[in-house]
Amino acid sequence: MVGRHIQTRLWRIAGVRSDLVTKVINLKQARKRKQRTDKAAQATENRARFGRTLAQKQLDETRRQQSQDALDAHRRERSETPKS
Repeated sequence: MVGRHIQTRLWRIAGVRSDLVTKVINLKQARKRKQRTDKAAQATENRARFGRTLAQKQLDETRRQQSQDALDAHRRERSETPKS
């Protein structure tokens, strides 16, 4: 493999601008890098959507139970005799 400084010198001799020459990349590494960034983005989204502390979960459960108890306390009992 030609060293970077020799390669640049060859480009100058050939009249090629070095800023127009693209770098060779390893596709396997690029795919893995993209997978990692996609997975990290998904994890961030999941943390925002589902990430709640135990205290928050307990508070919600307590509020749900209190609201259910309030509804049950105001429930009217059905009479067994049908209206005719």
